Amino acid sequence: MAAGLPFLKLSALLVKTISKPVGAFFRAQSQKEPRMADFFVSVGQRMHYVQSRINVVASGYKFVGVKPLATEQALGDGVTTMSELLVLSISASIVIYEFQKSQVKDKIKNDALAAEKAHQRFLLESRFQAIESRLEHIEDLLRKAEPPTPTPSSSSSSSPSSSWFGLGTFLVTGRGSGAPVKPTHSAGALEDGKAEKERA
Repeated sequence: MAAGLPFLKLSALLVKTISKPVGAFFRAQSQKEPRMADFFVSVGQRMHYVQSRINVVASGYKFVGVKPLATEQALGDGVTTMSELLVLSISASIVIYEFQKSQVKDKIKNDALAAEKAHQRFLLESRFQAIESRLEHIEDLLRKAEPPTPTPSSSSSSSPSSSWFGLGTFLVTGRGSGAPVKPTHSAGALEDGKAEKERA
């Protein structure tokens, strides 16, 4: 705020300084053009009326009326007012133009920055997708290169009960469970054979 006051005073001084030659030009033209002179006189009278009313009301009195200014004084006030308004409007237009221009530059800069960020994000996502595809390809190659798991054989898949049964048969008969067993003769058949031999 403190820095804005000197700038405001400098701007007002600049407007007054520039408005002086503009006012001199308007005064010279009003001497040649009666309509322009009448316009400046009316502007001067209107400004005098407004200022007088504001001063009376601010002082606490009731405003009744105001005595009009002389023509030359009204002409001078009108020329000064219009020249200051013209310079002020031109200055304001320049300030607004520069502000809009800076806004456009900032927008272009922000758009370029956003586009750069989007491009970097796209490149990063592309790299991640390429890495994922390479990892999937490597996993497929490793899966194809793995040796097949051996299937269990019939001998290894035999139940423990059959193994124990074969061992018991071997201990009793002296043969394995798969070995053929020779037929044996009963005791009655041996006695009949001996009787036939004695008869003979």
